[in-house]
Amino acid sequence: NSAQLFAPPAELTFRGGALAIHHITLLNDSTILFGLTGKGLFKFDITSKKFSFIQYINSIMSRLVTDISAIIPVDKNAALIITYNKVLHYNNITQSINLLAEFPDGILSNCAWSDANTNSVLIGTTKGLFQFEKNILTPVVFPGMKEKKLESVTVRAVYKDTKGTMWIGTENGVIAIDKYQTETILY
Repeated sequence: NSAQLFAPPAELTFRGGALAIHHITLLNDSTILFGLTGKGLFKFDITSKKFSFIQYINSIMSRLVTDISAIIPVDKNAALIITYNKVLHYNNITQSINLLAEFPDGILSNCAWSDANTNSVLIGTTKGLFQFEKNILTPVVFPGMKEKKLESVTVRAVYKDTKGTMWIGTENGVIAIDKYQTETILY
């Protein structure tokens, strides 16, 4: 195996030439999607080795899409784009982006995790965990969370292991929730 560096065009550089690429996702065999801090959503065509900016037609998304929290593939030609305050759908064939949901005022997203078994996405925010399913965004409260005042904690990372335990990384530690959602443990 070998590694190659593909230099992006000058207009994609940031802070004196340094790139701040984040949330890189392989969409299909020929397309990589990535967020570029302060610039928005871009794609890299593996075959032609070309970078391109994903244009936003809708003015409601002009600034909002520059702050991307996660990119989650839906299929080989579509992805959910989680920005700091919106959930968007990107179609690679039509090059279109549609608004699916918005977070309540004052809530910003940090991360996301996709559950292929349930077709839902868990999104970590500055006010706990949210679930995005069937184009609806709802807060998630697990047993024991209210008593421990964890529903308002900032969630930085979300992961579900092969045993079904949900691991939630927060500013105050790690929360583990078993697959039956009967026990919440704060580490």
